Amino acid sequence: MLSMPDHITYLPFPGDDLVPQPIWSQPLFPVLWDVYHEFRSDSCSLDERQLFSEFCSSMAEFERELWKQGQIGKADVCTQSPGYQFRAYLFCLFRGYDQLLCNTVAQKGYGSWCWPSVLKSLYEAANIIVVSFNYECFCENILGTECRNLLPATENLCHHVKSTFAGTKQPILMLKPHGSISHCSLSGFKIQNWRAVTAITNCMSTPFVCHKYPPTTFPAIPDLVPPGHAGSHLANPDPEVRTSVNDAVASCDLLIVCGLSGNEPDTAEIKDYLHYCRSPVVHVGIEADRTSPVARMLQNNSREVVFCDALSEVPFIPAWLTSMT
Repeated sequence: MLSMPDHITYLPFPGDDLVPQPIWSQPLFPVLWDVYHEFRSDSCSLDERQLFSEFCSSMAEFERELWKQGQIGKADVCTQSPGYQFRAYLFCLFRGYDQLLCNTVAQKGYGSWCWPSVLKSLYEAANIIVVSFNYECFCENILGTECRNLLPATENLCHHVKSTFAGTKQPILMLKPHGSISHCSLSGFKIQNWRAVTAITNCMSTPFVCHKYPPTTFPAIPDLVPPGHAGSHLANPDPEVRTSVNDAVASCDLLIVCGLSGNEPDTAEIKDYLHYCRSPVVHVGIEADRTSPVARMLQNNSREVVFCDALSEVPFIPAWLTSMT
């Protein structure tokens, strides 16, 4: 919910006139704040989870209208619109969350967490393609730390949705279907503060690249697919990343599914990806994930599926790689 991340602090950008403060506040996102509280007063019968879900859907309606305009070749967006400020909120929220994750793991030491050693073993044993639905870059950081790879390069490697890591062997391909805080829009328009009143024109054709991490500037158009979406990016209604994910799932020798529920609004999208899977599957999760939409999708497709308890069995994944492929 929008009021939930009290522990996430707004990180000022260089040249900002703002100071660190709670991420969800009226001074930071005045238009979104007013729209949300008006929406909340009209939806008092909903619990907090339902309220957030319905609000996300209402924000998605705004973007769907832009996509309809885009079908005739043009879509404009004003930085003072609720939909734009919602993307700005998500960008700033996950920029702060990304730093919080990295700081927490760094303080405890990467060796205290089971995943880095597992990723390193997988990297040494196979060619890896990673599909991440997370906006933050924590997974990229772990890969960069444990697999001797670099963070996303600055050049436009594969159209706005792909990034690679340079290593001592075949690079790891990182596919982010819902965008990333590391994707930078090249609209020719530079904006440091989304509170300014500005119109961005013809944003349907805006190209994206992966810029230097961590992000130190705010992109003119945050490349984040908001919750409640209809499956498309604002700046690119038909991103090639979806085809790339389908190809990766169809050609892999082993699919590891981790932390993915397949709940709405992502159910149809995830089902489409898993439809192409012909390999054995390791499904990583907690006990409740055994009955999630993703679990049912995997079971219905009659593949060899091994459920891996995220709390105790993750270290065994490299051994399963040998036995299942």
